[in-house]
Amino acid sequence: MLKILKFFKENSQCPTCHQNIHEVLRDAKTDVLVQTGKALAEEIKVFDEAVKEYQVIIERQEGMNQMIRELRKQASETEREIVQFEFQNLEIQKENC
Repeated sequence: MLKILKFFKENSQCPTCHQNIHEVLRDAKTDVLVQTGKALAEEIKVFDEAVKEYQVIIERQEGMNQMIRELRKQASETEREIVQFEFQNLEIQKENC
């Protein structure tokens, strides 16, 4: 788009066919391209803001995922301890019988 805008700003005559490019057409094309560029820049700004918001959400989710992994690890360790205590309890019960 910038290439086309530059073309209309810098040329009053077509470099290929050497026809004159009417000033009204050049101004109209330039205006349309400038407005389109502004609209695209605004859309990019909106998308950038959305990306930043999603990055915050992703970082928060990664933190929660880490907490979940730690809790699962703790639960697994606790389950192992319970199993060990149950075996010890069975051994004590066998000794007492």
